[in-house]
Amino acid sequence: LSGIELAHKLNSIKPIDGTPYIIFVTGQDNLVFDALQAFPYSFVRKSHIAEIENCIKNLDAKLRSTATYAIKTGRDIKITEIKNIIYLEKQGNYTAFVTAAGTFQERSSIDEKFRELKSSGFVRPHIGSLVNAAHITDFTGSSLRLSNGQEIAISRSYKHSVKEEFNEWLVRAK
Repeated sequence: LSGIELAHKLNSIKPIDGTPYIIFVTGQDNLVFDALQAFPYSFVRKSHIAEIENCIKNLDAKLRSTATYAIKTGRDIKITEIKNIIYLEKQGNYTAFVTAAGTFQERSSIDEKFRELKSSGFVRPHIGSLVNAAHITDFTGSSLRLSNGQEIAISRSYKHSVKEEFNEWLVRAK
């Protein structure tokens, strides 16, 4: 299949709410209009290959800004954008999600939530909490200050790893 044929095939089998993010890269400028009929995310000409870096950065920012997470609150499910989750806190057998819209409890372990959210920019300052790195406004050796004014302590055993995780997030966020 050509790239355009493959794009049409992907579009025909995508879920209703799913969008395949297709970026066409070609040296044939005359294919731009054919490619646009396949509804690609972007089109990069090989003669302007440096554009690919900005294209990928823009796509990454778009995906990060619209990523959602399902919080299971008893029998209900609260869908929220990951960027709106400020921090999580262990509360017995529950994990409390503190978001821009309020606090929601889910019966789950903080370890399980960290495995799920680490790749989305969450850092772990101590055993009982996770913090969305995008909401950190101040980082000292012993605590994190968050966008909502909350201060979260950094335990000695997590001091090195939280700095590493935060630095990795900073590099990815650029």
